[in-house]
Amino acid sequence: MLQSWSCVHCRNWTIDQLIAVYQTCYWAIPEDCAHIAMESARRVDVVWKGKELSKYSPHSELVKRARKDLPDFVEAVLNQHANGSADN
Repeated sequence: MLQSWSCVHCRNWTIDQLIAVYQTCYWAIPEDCAHIAMESARRVDVVWKGKELSKYSPHSELVKRARKDLPDFVEAVLNQHANGSADN
């Protein structure tokens, strides 16, 4: 199963077809990837579903008040935490 449109344009998918490259791609193993379609990158996906949906709206309001896009907001929160300025 093709997991991403980016796979269609990936050199490994279209030409090289090296299993080792595929096995280190986000689209194959998101938890332990080294690249996304042979481009140095990391990615995090967050999904709210079922009972978790009730948590999305309050989070969305925080993002709106911060006047940021959700990815930028999440990155800022993670950076604050990593720098020790977030409450534990």
